[in-house]
Amino acid sequence: MYTLTSLAPMERYLAYLTTFPGPDDACIALMRGPLSPLGARVGSIWARYDDDELHVVGSYQSSRGAIQRYGSIPLDLDLPVSRCVANGELLINELDSITQTFPALALDAAIWHEIAQVADNGYLVSQPVFAAGIPVGAIGFVSNQTRESIESTAPMLSSIASAIALWLTHPQTQQSVNTLGLNRESTDSLRLTARQQRILLLISDGKSNAAIAHLLGYSLSTVKQELQRTLSVLRVDNRQAAVVRARELGLLASALAPDLADIATEPTGT
Repeated sequence: MYTLTSLAPMERYLAYLTTFPGPDDACIALMRGPLSPLGARVGSIWARYDDDELHVVGSYQSSRGAIQRYGSIPLDLDLPVSRCVANGELLINELDSITQTFPALALDAAIWHEIAQVADNGYLVSQPVFAAGIPVGAIGFVSNQTRESIESTAPMLSSIASAIALWLTHPQTQQSVNTLGLNRESTDSLRLTARQQRILLLISDGKSNAAIAHLLGYSLSTVKQELQRTLSVLRVDNRQAAVVRARELGLLASALAPDLADIATEPTGT
């Protein structure tokens, strides 16, 4: 049996995965083993166990705030990990300009400033994980090496991704993930539930909280609680700003609009 402390060579890490370690152990071994020459300081392994989201299943030295915020990422939200999966290619992004490259990350400038300091303003590396041509996850880590050094390891990263794909899709790994609790649910995740989206869409239509409660069959207290969670997710302090920010980030599902269009007109207000 391989131990975490013995995993320096690439071959040993691949062999370690065949023992089906837990998600965090697999991520720790990856960062301390084959990715250690790249100065991997913070990292995560992501899984796609449904059609529209990526979930963190293993992490290494990630802050609690970062895990809570990015534990679940909608694939249609333009972030490094979702873009690398959508494009099917390795992405290398400078940390000191990442909030400009990906506007959604600007909501959490403090988190990314902290990550940049840990990595000496290096790079965020995102590697997609595919199995039989289907995206099943991703590897993300920060590196303090040069872009050229990271690019030179592309074949190794691709090999690691292939091994991670086999590990991620194995029933034993999926059982471990289910036991731990998929993506460590947090009300602060950078996503909006269908209920929160419906509330925002009705706010954009000029409806008051009381009217929204009546239209959707919720209590007024539920509407207020969901709205407060939405403000926290979007880092804003009022209803209208939440609508604007959600639209800017593409977090309002257009598929919900037809359903809401059929709701009878109610008095508007604030």
